[in-house]
Amino acid sequence: MTRITLNDTIQSTVVKMSDGNPGAMTVLMKLLQKEHGIFKLLKLDTLGIYGSAIWVVYKDLLGEDIDVLDRHLAANTLESTILAKCREDEYFKREWEMYT
Repeated sequence: MTRITLNDTIQSTVVKMSDGNPGAMTVLMKLLQKEHGIFKLLKLDTLGIYGSAIWVVYKDLLGEDIDVLDRHLAANTLESTILAKCREDEYFKREWEMYT
């Protein structure tokens, strides 16, 4: 079930998506600065990626590169990239499972 509604503001969207995690808030704010940024947040919402999981993807999977995250969301390849990383990296898999 998604969290974002048509009644949400940018601020309420970031708060809902981040679960109060400051790292996730930073990532979401960076994504909003990208072209069609709100749609990238909607994609994360559709995938069910929130809070600490946003930070784990950004930091541990994508090396803190917002452009790579932006490209994955635009190309609809983030989910397959996460699953591939879980198959090859047991530490990442445990961390991912802990936050999702």
